[in-house]
Amino acid sequence: MVETDASDEKTAVTEKEAAVSEEKAAVPENSRRRIRWAVVAAAVPGIALAVVFGVLWRSAAGDLADERTHDQDRQMALNTATDYTARSLTYDYRNLEAFFEGVDQGASQSLQDRYDGVREALTAIMNESQVVATGEVLSAAIDSESGGEYKVAVFAQQTTQNVQQPDPGKVPNLLLVTVTDQDGQWIVSDYGPKT
Repeated sequence: MVETDASDEKTAVTEKEAAVSEEKAAVPENSRRRIRWAVVAAAVPGIALAVVFGVLWRSAAGDLADERTHDQDRQMALNTATDYTARSLTYDYRNLEAFFEGVDQGASQSLQDRYDGVREALTAIMNESQVVATGEVLSAAIDSESGGEYKVAVFAQQTTQNVQQPDPGKVPNLLLVTVTDQDGQWIVSDYGPKT
């Protein structure tokens, strides 16, 4: 009888282990499902936020790139206007060819034509008066801009001497220089006193 009881106990223990094992197997499956749904429920808003932030970041990056390009264009317009102004205010009657080459450089055809129209008269006046002048740009600012065209206000000083005034004198100049971007090349299309 002792042997039977031991055998029955073993069988009972084995049956209990099997029952516990079945319960453990059933519980984890339900738990796994709950965990999966919890992960999915938590992941969906996270993915949505990631998509929203990605779109916002891309939009902000595009805006920043546009702003940088605009700033670079403004700086190029300023540089073009100031360089041209310094060249146009610098001349020496002993080498007027360099002056006319300088004002043609980076100028539109219509502006070149304007200088060609007065070249003979300017040459005669400068030679007769023995004019020597040096231009210096003191400041410049964008006055207006529209569709790739920039009007730049340039304040410059010209140091001049000639037969009538052998000692150099300084003359202030306030000029308006129109600069346009023509297929990546910055061109001065108009130049004159700012009124």
